[in-house]
Amino acid sequence: MKKSAFSALLNSSEKALAIILVALLLLSLIPLCIAASATGFYNDEYVCGHEVALIEGGDDSLFSSFIASVKRTYQYYYKWQGSFAAVFFMTQFNPVVLGASEGSFYAYFFFLIYIVGWLVLGWAVFCRLLKLELSTASVLTLPMIILGLQFVPSAAEGFFWFTGAAYYTFFFALSLVFWGLAAFFLKANGRKAKTLLCIALSLIALSLGASNYVTALQMSLLLALCVLASFVLKRHRVISCALFGLEALAFAVSAFAPGNGARQEAFGEAASFFGTVSTALRDGLIYIRQWTTPYVVIALLIMLPSAIKLAYKVNFDFRLPLPAIAVGAGIVCSGLAPVYYASNVSWMPERILNLIYWSYGIWVFFSFIYTVGWVVKKLEKLRAQTGEGLPLQALKRFLPEYYLLLAAASSVIFAYPLLQERPLSVRILESVASGSLAAYSELKEAQLETLEDENIREAVLKAAVHIPDFYIPDDVSYDPNTHTNKQSYRLSLQ
Repeated sequence: MKKSAFSALLNSSEKALAIILVALLLLSLIPLCIAASATGFYNDEYVCGHEVALIEGGDDSLFSSFIASVKRTYQYYYKWQGSFAAVFFMTQFNPVVLGASEGSFYAYFFFLIYIVGWLVLGWAVFCRLLKLELSTASVLTLPMIILGLQFVPSAAEGFFWFTGAAYYTFFFALSLVFWGLAAFFLKANGRKAKTLLCIALSLIALSLGASNYVTALQMSLLLALCVLASFVLKRHRVISCALFGLEALAFAVSAFAPGNGARQEAFGEAASFFGTVSTALRDGLIYIRQWTTPYVVIALLIMLPSAIKLAYKVNFDFRLPLPAIAVGAGIVCSGLAPVYYASNVSWMPERILNLIYWSYGIWVFFSFIYTVGWVVKKLEKLRAQTGEGLPLQALKRFLPEYYLLLAAASSVIFAYPLLQERPLSVRILESVASGSLAAYSELKEAQLETLEDENIREAVLKAAVHIPDFYIPDDVSYDPNTHTNKQSYRLSLQ
């Protein structure tokens, strides 16, 4: 049986599976949108709005807001934090600054930008670069999107809280778009297309270097690997070095900002370099073990036939899988280092854990594809040498039964985790049924009435906004006093 026959065999099954996954994604978004409609603005949004209003001095035009956002970013660079791209974005598009009356629109936006980032990456890599069918790309991409939405450590800080989502989620999604555009660049024809892609990649690289330090550090490491690969393969060395240089330059300007010193004083003495690395590796591996749940195993099993198909079609040897997987795990763990080094604390904010979890998802996906590819190539080489290898005829007969058994096993495997670690959509529906979502919405409306201009400082410092339990997993606690204390320190800088 030829490779093309096996690929043709998968097409009908993949199309049906892709339709099911699209339907599952859309259905899972309904509870998220219900929750978003009940959310309002959080303390940080009002703090930002008040600070911008002080800078504007009564002029609330769009141009004035832009100038005020630039000035606030400048102030933060010298007084609190150097991530100037992230600070500017979350200031300029802050709902209170723009005069928005509904916070739900921004939650919808962050859902959308997260999904779009994944779709751009999947389409560019699988359809454009590797020439796979759209159904194959869908089966390999949609499970990761669903897992990222349903089991994110804190949906509140990842999607519903504007400041956290703008600072972290947006730039993670932007990094996915960056790698998608990089894949387009590799297949681009014509100088004009390559020039436009180079400009877009350069601008995004600068933005990511000046974004949150988790994304900036991981991007630096990945781009450094790209530079190394470009010299080994003797291809695209100039663009690889240029993008790495731009991102690293923006990262350095951000990391050495005077405001980071002021922030450091608020948290105490910085941890040692080696202590930070060892702690990040230790805790990162613990998180990897905790996050590898039956849901992840089911997602990988769903992708297995399509991963085999990918391995057949690409002209790549998938050599040294263990070192490749180990390097990827190190990059995932590196995301913990900035907080441990700068804050010298043993806990990790949930909004940062979101980025680590999404990075873990990419790593699991990469490791799985790479391992499957390595096995397939080894068996192909064995068949070429001995005439024995993959029992493709057996796979052909077993494929329908494989999906049937997987569906049956999934229904059994899901039963226990649903009682322990329920998907976010399930928890939201539980909150709707219990009435807690409606109670939370009423609380936000009551708080909104107290947040008038003349008492904004007192209101945001006294009112700790409690985030409902259904937004975060059962094993994660949330301390609103942490946010209140940080806001108090920031306000004292004004």
